[in-house]
Amino acid sequence: MPAAQFRKRQTVDAIQWTGHNNDDVGRFCGNSATSVCAEGLRINTYRGAIYAAPGDWIVTRRIPGDFECWSERLFSYSYARAASHRRRIDDDG
Repeated sequence: MPAAQFRKRQTVDAIQWTGHNNDDVGRFCGNSATSVCAEGLRINTYRGAIYAAPGDWIVTRRIPGDFECWSERLFSYSYARAASHRRRIDDDG
């Protein structure tokens, strides 16, 4: 029988790629190699490469090498800036 589901509360680390903050995103991604290509910003994860377009948010759930890209619209709908956070969230976006 179908049942309603909800997202559990969670805090994530995130940075918005503006298309101009490649160094900041590279530091955020740590050991995951990042490069700009025709598809956008390529980020290597342990599951394979993902691509971010300018304006997308790069999100990690604190699992090393595990990143996701979220559109601005979906990210702003799903998350709000935490009052206290261990890592700086990008202020450019």
